[in-house]
Amino acid sequence: PDLAANYAGGYDVGMNDANPLWQVNNHGAIVSGDACAVTNNGVGVASPGFNCKFKAVKISNATGVLVAGYKGITWAADNGCKIINCSWGGPGGGSYGQNIIDYAAINKNCLIIASAGNDGSDKTSYPGSFNNVYRCASTNGSDAKSPFSDYGNDVDFCAPGSNIYSTSSGTGYGPSSGTSMASP
Repeated sequence: PDLAANYAGGYDVGMNDANPLWQVNNHGAIVSGDACAVTNNGVGVASPGFNCKFKAVKISNATGVLVAGYKGITWAADNGCKIINCSWGGPGGGSYGQNIIDYAAINKNCLIIASAGNDGSDKTSYPGSFNNVYRCASTNGSDAKSPFSDYGNDVDFCAPGSNIYSTSSGTGYGPSSGTSMASP
């Protein structure tokens, strides 16, 4: 209920269909609530982007494997999204990913934010470590770095990411922790 009023459609680039509903993991529902759950409606949670509309862009296949992250960034940029949250990442990098980021950031004027990673280490993680992406680490309730949060010279900022109460599956709510919760 906290997402319905701000939902502006979406697409499943992982399975190439118009239905972005998740099959295996409700990570996107949690992150969407962190970013733009309806506020002041007497239901569930409040979010900093309470009047913001969002588009759900599913990047996983039916088994939950992330297979279309960069295709999802392109879809979002081409379909009017001005802020693209990437609560995903991993090792790699390379010119293909950087070219996609540059296309969205420079050609489509998108702000791209990515989670730093949850290994508690100083390492690169993509897309967060690309140029033109703001990489976000997690802080806890004492405003200190969350123990699980990655860190390093390419982290641009930190935000609360420990025990963030948000939307979950169906009509549920609950706490989640991770740089995925800090990024939105």
